[in-house]
Amino acid sequence: MTGQDWIVLLSGTVGTFGFSLLFCLHGRQLPVTTAGGALACLLWLLCGKAGMAPFFAILSASFVGSGYSTLLSRILKVPKTVFLLAVMISLVPGKGLYQTMRFAVDGAWGDCFSKAVSTLAEILGIATGMMLVLIIEKAVQGVRNGRAGKASGKN
Repeated sequence: MTGQDWIVLLSGTVGTFGFSLLFCLHGRQLPVTTAGGALACLLWLLCGKAGMAPFFAILSASFVGSGYSTLLSRILKVPKTVFLLAVMISLVPGKGLYQTMRFAVDGAWGDCFSKAVSTLAEILGIATGMMLVLIIEKAVQGVRNGRAGKASGKN
């Protein structure tokens, strides 16, 4: 990893820590949420370095970050949304959003639309990773509820 990658990782980790404070996380919640943001950001960087397409790199990081948030919420008995928002903040494509707006302000519409499409793809990658975890979680709950119903003789 290059020096710029370390800066991105540090920024993502500090951003996660800041949003964790904003959401009033404290005690055990603060360090584990910050670690989740760092993990998601690190995975995104490593997938990008491995040559993965940006969409799939951020999808992978989002999937892991969302899964981490889901497990953490069950372990610490806190709503999942609090962890999910704080962990995912390190994946928000701020550079892409900034560059899109900068091209628009400069009147470089071709560059603006090109950057907007790539930024939108990254945003969809984040959403897709989060939805995959939700689908898996609901499927597991359905299997558990189905087994519980059969075991008690309700079916």
